Amino acid sequence: MTIAPDTGDERLARRAASPVYYDPYNIDIVHDPYPVYARLREEAPIYYNARYDFWAISRHADVEKALGDWKTFSNSRSDILELVKSKFDMPPGVLMFQDPPTHTMLRGLMGRVFTPAGWRPSRTRSGSTACDASIPTSVPMGSTSSPSWHR
Repeated sequence: MTIAPDTGDERLARRAASPVYYDPYNIDIVHDPYPVYARLREEAPIYYNARYDFWAISRHADVEKALGDWKTFSNSRSDILELVKSKFDMPPGVLMFQDPPTHTMLRGLMGRVFTPAGWRPSRTRSGSTACDASIPTSVPMGSTSSPSWHR
C-alpha cells in the first residue's frame, strides 16, 4: 500500500476538522505538550482560550517582543492563571509580581545575594547550626530505640 503525501488542501481540511486547542489543565496535554505547542506555533501563534479567558503566545520572537513590552504585558498579577484570574490583592514588594522599574530595582538588590560568594557566609553560619542541632545519628535497622541527636 502506498500512502500519498499530504497536500496543503488536505492539511487545511484536517485542521478545520480539529482546530488547535490548548488547555493547561488537560492531563494528556500536560504529559506531552509538545505536539500542541507545535500546532500552536504553526496554526495559532497568538492563541486565545475562551474557556479560561487567557491568551498564549507560542513563537519565540513574539514572546521575546512581549517580554520587552511590560506596559502591555504586565506581570503584576503573576503568570499563574489562578492568580491572574483571582481577586487576591497581590502583596507589594514581591519580585515575581512586579513590573519595571520596581522589578529591576529588586532584582538588582537580590542579585547581589544570590551568587556563590553571597551564599558562602550564610551557608557557613546556618549550616553548622542546623546540622549540629537537628540531624539524628543513625539507628540500626530493627532498633526500637529513638535516635540520639547531635549537640
